[in-house]
Amino acid sequence: MMIKVFQKKNGFTLVEVMVAAVILAVALISIMGLITDSYGWLRQNQDINTANTLLERKAEEIKALSFSDIRDPIPALIYQNITVTCDVDDISATSRKVTLSAAKASRSLGRVNLTVYMYGGL
Repeated sequence: MMIKVFQKKNGFTLVEVMVAAVILAVALISIMGLITDSYGWLRQNQDINTANTLLERKAEEIKALSFSDIRDPIPALIYQNITVTCDVDDISATSRKVTLSAAKASRSLGRVNLTVYMYGGL
């Protein structure tokens, strides 16, 4: 009579462990790339939100001026390396176009513009 002995395998082979480690490493590297990208997007969105807030603040300052006081040069506003500049164009005797621009030199914020049309009498 022939008796077969089956031995129970405990654990993983070296090849299985190596394959699992490679898969885990690829997954972790991908996740780290996403985290790094999302931090860059977060910083850019913070800059855009700050620029929008500064533009709104400057627009409110200009709106508080009397119509005759809205003339070039209007002082620039600088906050956290974001500069808000103003350009005033006379459209007619009773209307002016005020273009506000926000830019940040150190990062690629680009340029955020806000145009305000002011109407008043003489």
